Amino acid sequence: MEYPLVWVLILVLLNFTTDVSGQVVVPSMNPLAVGSNVTLNLVPQSPINIGTWSYETTTIVLFYPGGSSVSTSYRGRVLFSSSELSISSLQLNDSGRYTVQGMEPVLNAVVTLSVRGKELTSACLLIFLQW
Repeated sequence: MEYPLVWVLILVLLNFTTDVSGQVVVPSMNPLAVGSNVTLNLVPQSPINIGTWSYETTTIVLFYPGGSSVSTSYRGRVLFSSSELSISSLQLNDSGRYTVQGMEPVLNAVVTLSVRGKELTSACLLIFLQW
């Protein structure tokens, strides 16, 4: 994934910002089942002109005036705006820390998602019924 140099420098500067916004990221649901979808919402909603959505240390999307760049590993699985990120077909390895960082306005908000496997109770019930 290629980013224009100026946006990479801005992204580096984002790592040195502190949260002064009083905003949080709220998932549409948590914990979540494997295969489900989730939307992460910035609350209160505030449009960000320059910023990123990240998972752990991986940038999912970098957005800036006039453009954006989505990580190849997330293409086809995410929809985003500056104040929300939707992820489809969740897997166990999607569990972890998601961060939205803004340079304009300055903000940093984090949420931790938990993705769980299918419940065993339905499998046990099926085995019992077949007995």
